[in-house]
Amino acid sequence: MGLVVRAALFLALGVGHVQPARPPDYRGDVVRYAPGRMGDVANNRGIAWAPHMAAFTYARDADMGVLWLHIVGPAGAADFLVVDLPRPGKDKQGLIARGVVAEVDFLSGELICGKRWRGKASECPVRVWVIPDRSDE
Repeated sequence: MGLVVRAALFLALGVGHVQPARPPDYRGDVVRYAPGRMGDVANNRGIAWAPHMAAFTYARDADMGVLWLHIVGPAGAADFLVVDLPRPGKDKQGLIARGVVAEVDFLSGELICGKRWRGKASECPVRVWVIPDRSDE
């Protein structure tokens, strides 16, 4: 079999398009949505409400409503359902440039960052782990 045929077969079988593996954890800062906004986003996307919800900077479309994160901040930790992601391009690149790894719902921000936290990213460093194969069914 010729090299061109092998390459075409390789690509046709999907072997040539492998998603890169996620790192074991992400370190950065967190910001928060306005009160009630994260719930509205979940509702608009048809995602069931969860006690802790997040927009994950490194999420893909397929992650929304199924991917869970464990986020540890200076005041506490919780498991978050991913219900949103930044728009590609300037929005995502802006978050990455600022070191923001996640945006969380308002009340969860208090839980992981503390009651006195006012939403400034640099005041709430976090560590985030993707929870593999979590299902609440």
